[in-house]
Amino acid sequence: MKKLSLSKFLEEYKEVIRQHVIEQFRPLYTPVDRKGFAEKLSTLKRRPFAAQVDAIAGLTLALKRQPAAIMVGEMGVGKTLIACATVYLLGVKNTLILCPPHLVQKWEKEIRDTLPQCEVIHIRSITGLCKSYESPSSKPRFFILSRERAKLS
Repeated sequence: MKKLSLSKFLEEYKEVIRQHVIEQFRPLYTPVDRKGFAEKLSTLKRRPFAAQVDAIAGLTLALKRQPAAIMVGEMGVGKTLIACATVYLLGVKNTLILCPPHLVQKWEKEIRDTLPQCEVIHIRSITGLCKSYESPSSKPRFFILSRERAKLS
């Protein structure tokens, strides 16, 4: 029996492992599909960069198949834009954003700067959320609630 270190094992069998991973874990999205998503996003007020389109497309496809997805990115990547555009592509009518208090105005500004024809409602309590949600609207709505307000109300 041949003894191999992990690094030598990976080096020796990398092609077999790669092929197995590709067969078993087919991606929902690849950048080859970017053009179609970029066209759908052309009606946004701000145009996402190619890497952001990739993230938007991946999240959109994931959320069509399952109830949750996780997006991770460093500061400045455009997580807010990616989230707004994903909701836009999914056609969601009501979105609740629960965020730290210092980001409430940032979310509000970025939504207004990104999405055409939407309502942004700054919620100050859970009761306020219920009242605002019950009133009908033809436009997509974003309810922004500070996590501190949510905890304390």
